[in-house]
Amino acid sequence: MEDERSTFRYIRPTSDAQTCHLLLGGQEEELLRVKDTLIKLGAVNVTSPAPPLFTHCFCSFQTPADASNAAAIISDPATYGKIIAKFADATMEKPRPHQQPQPHVLAVESAEECNIPGLSLLLDFVTVEEESALLAEVDTRPWNSLARRKVQHYGRPFNYLGPLDQLTINDYPLGIGISPHIETHSAFNDTIAALSLGSSAVMIFRRTITNSRKSEDKGEGEGECCRESGNIPREQKALVLPPRSLLIMTGEARLAWAHYIPHRRTDYLVGGRDLPRGPRRVSFTYRKVREKPCTCAYPALCDNQEGSIPPTRMAEKKIAAMPETTSGEEKELQERCYSSTAQSLEDSNVNNVYNAIAPHFSATRFAIWPAVRHFIENITPGGIVADVGCGNGKYFAVRKDLFTAGSDRSEGLAKVAARRLFPAGLPVSEHPRADVVVADGLKLPYRESSCDAVLCIAVVHHMASVKRRISFLEGLLKILVLGGKAIVTVWATEQENMKKVAKWEPLLQTEDGEEGRNDYLVPWHLPMHRVEAMGAAQSAAEAAVDTGKNALVFRRYYHLFEPGELEGLVEQVPGAAVVKGFYDKDNWCMVAMPSQKMFMMGRVARISQRAALPSRRTELRAVAGGGSGGSIGGSGAGGSDGGDAWGGGGGDDSSKDNEEFFLVKGWKDRMAADPQFGYKVFIEQVIGVGASVAGDMASRPNWGLNELDFVFATLVVGSIVNFALMYLLAPTAAASSASAGIVTKIFGDQILKSVGAPGGHMFQPGFPVTKRLVNFAYKGGIFAFIGLNAGLVGTAMSNGLLELRKKLDPNFVVVNTPPNVLANASCWAAHMGLSSNFRYQVLNGVDMVLQPMMPSGAFRVFTSIIRGANNAVGGISFVLLAKLLGVQKAAEPEPEPVKGKGKGKGKKK
Repeated sequence: MEDERSTFRYIRPTSDAQTCHLLLGGQEEELLRVKDTLIKLGAVNVTSPAPPLFTHCFCSFQTPADASNAAAIISDPATYGKIIAKFADATMEKPRPHQQPQPHVLAVESAEECNIPGLSLLLDFVTVEEESALLAEVDTRPWNSLARRKVQHYGRPFNYLGPLDQLTINDYPLGIGISPHIETHSAFNDTIAALSLGSSAVMIFRRTITNSRKSEDKGEGEGECCRESGNIPREQKALVLPPRSLLIMTGEARLAWAHYIPHRRTDYLVGGRDLPRGPRRVSFTYRKVREKPCTCAYPALCDNQEGSIPPTRMAEKKIAAMPETTSGEEKELQERCYSSTAQSLEDSNVNNVYNAIAPHFSATRFAIWPAVRHFIENITPGGIVADVGCGNGKYFAVRKDLFTAGSDRSEGLAKVAARRLFPAGLPVSEHPRADVVVADGLKLPYRESSCDAVLCIAVVHHMASVKRRISFLEGLLKILVLGGKAIVTVWATEQENMKKVAKWEPLLQTEDGEEGRNDYLVPWHLPMHRVEAMGAAQSAAEAAVDTGKNALVFRRYYHLFEPGELEGLVEQVPGAAVVKGFYDKDNWCMVAMPSQKMFMMGRVARISQRAALPSRRTELRAVAGGGSGGSIGGSGAGGSDGGDAWGGGGGDDSSKDNEEFFLVKGWKDRMAADPQFGYKVFIEQVIGVGASVAGDMASRPNWGLNELDFVFATLVVGSIVNFALMYLLAPTAAASSASAGIVTKIFGDQILKSVGAPGGHMFQPGFPVTKRLVNFAYKGGIFAFIGLNAGLVGTAMSNGLLELRKKLDPNFVVVNTPPNVLANASCWAAHMGLSSNFRYQVLNGVDMVLQPMMPSGAFRVFTSIIRGANNAVGGISFVLLAKLLGVQKAAEPEPEPVKGKGKGKGKKK
């Protein structure tokens, strides 16, 4: 019997296996309506629709059979609407002290009842007509979309660079609030006013009862720097903000009390009343810039007086204050202000921890990942490689003909990597061609378009917010030359040993809006008998003592990535392209690259900055050997200034139509994504089509010598099919969802990803059988479409050429009846949709398994052999299908003359 205080911790479904738990997806109204039905069907627990989108909930039953029966009943669209039910996993756990459910803070309806010095609320500050006019006016102006709401700024953009008088307008949809914060003391004067329009909401004010630490944070508002912790005693009060009311905060209310609006759809008032929120709330927040430093009576909360604030519930402990920035770039400051909670969590549970455990951690990290080795082996000789988050530098010496610039945020790991550069007893000539620096991955110390490749192994999962992950990935791609690629690996939600995940400490999302989905604190045990233990215990990182294992325990922050999540982040980077994504032993891996558009945008910016300087050419890449081209079919796009030969700026609409007509732009995009694309097309046409024709001839009587017209048709159609397949399915440098054309969207993986199916081939790990079948069906449809169209064009061409030959040469005789164009094309469609699709799926699955295990050269030889054999099998299977369907009918051979008849005719006796 579980403790009554135990709760279910649900996990999204990772397979189709039946369990006692269900994940239900649908509209909030449908989910609420079906709740009573679930209880009648025997549900022992039903969660409420979860914010911020309120589109899913979980429920549990006594047995899997009960859950299966309930899923079948509520999936009836006629009765319950469009509700999707899937089996999920769940565990029973006792809430930790900081996770104990907290009662709602009941709201009062007047500032006097709230009794906070300096807090005032003026009701009906504007009329209904004025409210409508204001809302209509702001809706005519452009909104800036944030994660969960929209915002407008007036006075000047809110850039944190200097004093300004400023109005912020926030548009909150139903159920969305704002996280806890105190407006920055140094930025604004004592009085702040907020006008509420549209609908009501409850604002909660809270004040910690202990000293606090600073955490500058823009949070989800503007100009907010101070957030409070979730595990320190606090006083909380709630106040209803009706529509058209003006809230005024001054003195203690503005400077000492944090305020926030919970993410929820119903508020709770004194007296047991519930107050549903309206569909939209718009707030106008007015501030006055402070001209002089703040000298308020709350120095512990004042950034001007070097006060400090404890972090949010996510961090759950005190952390070091953020380092001061000397940069004047608006974007960096906005990013820093937006994500100081994330920065704090990374400092305390990533950087400080790795500084403490660096020697011990390094001792456990010596193996070279096969997938990373394969990536490094394909870098152009003499290339420059940036190893971002290099750790102990184990990849520095994989290839001695590359120069590697390693960097790591952890000074401890950077020191370990530096020692690897000059190991004792090693001749100077054999030292790795590398160097290492301590650097923040969000502000890399390299100029744009300076590196041929980027390694980022097991780093992004330490970034504690979505915005920081996107910014980090954008920085990686900006330092690449055109045609350069980056490999990124992260921990996956699909861990092979899920039992270890149960031992990790989850960071759960709270009503206050903290992030936490798939976020964990993962323990690292440092045995006390090791010499590093003494130094680690004295470091800035917090550590617990595990007496059972006689070890210090440090907790590292990790975000586990779901299938497609990493690629989705790259698609939000303007001009970025995903080359491929794959799963490799507990990790999601991705290869990405900048497009020509992204490259040219950066180049134009650099040229503008250098416009006033004397002309000079000091290209590092000329020394590094760039521009010489790859070993096989390389484009050499990295040489010289990097990209002049590609033509244009990537965005010249005047030539777009002509380029599209001649497939020039599409060819360039594919060559940018894969410099060996042209070589692969050539090999496929020579070897692939040749093997297909050989298989075709081998399956015909007399090696097809009596059916050369059919063999010719196979040659023509096969050439078109192979080129179309390679062209349409190849990765492009403009494949992000924002910039992809209709062809890329249809023949790429966007549609598959949108329905949760694997991209590429059906054997990608982490997907249920039903989603794999969706991939097979979709790819089959694509293949059949290509086969049908190529069959129509190719058959018409081959028949036309034979007819032309007959007209030019009267003695030429066509022995066999030419195949019907539509029938032959339909046969190609069936063959492509079934046989070719099946072989495509199997071959890619085999490649996925063997590529990380085999040396690069051996894998290429194996691939060439197996794909040649595959094309031969394809040729044979097509002939068999064509004969079976009667599409290609050979002429009957002439009967041999009867013996004895006509013998000796015309001869002299």
